Amino acid sequence: MVAVAVALVAGGVVAWLLLGRGVQTTIPDSFDGEWQGMNADRQVLTATLDKGQELGSLASGANGCYNGALAVSKATNSRLTMRFTPVDPSECNTWTVVFTHLSGGGLSMTVDSDSNRYHETDFIIRMNRQGLSG
Repeated sequence: MVAVAVALVAGGVVAWLLLGRGVQTTIPDSFDGEWQGMNADRQVLTATLDKGQELGSLASGANGCYNGALAVSKATNSRLTMRFTPVDPSECNTWTVVFTHLSGGGLSMTVDSDSNRYHETDFIIRMNRQGLSG
């Protein structure tokens, strides 16, 4: 009976180490900072991601639907998946946003719109860190 309990605990620890290692729900150090990129409509988007926080923000001076909160869904040092909720969700789409590191120090921001309710298409933009890193 004790051997079975030990085997179950050991199996659980191994599974946790293999499946859960490095996954978190806060912004990893590697994504810390202010990141900017330009979409196809030449609108500058700024993502502010503060390490250790559960929320970041996205802003654009040109389009109110690109202003809102980014909530961490799942994060590793190489991939950050977030949920975007615009300031006015009754007028704008919510999104799934995935940030991944690119060679050369930039980020890829992939946006998957939850619907085309407002005729918005999915898009990908390159973002570059602004100022000094945290």
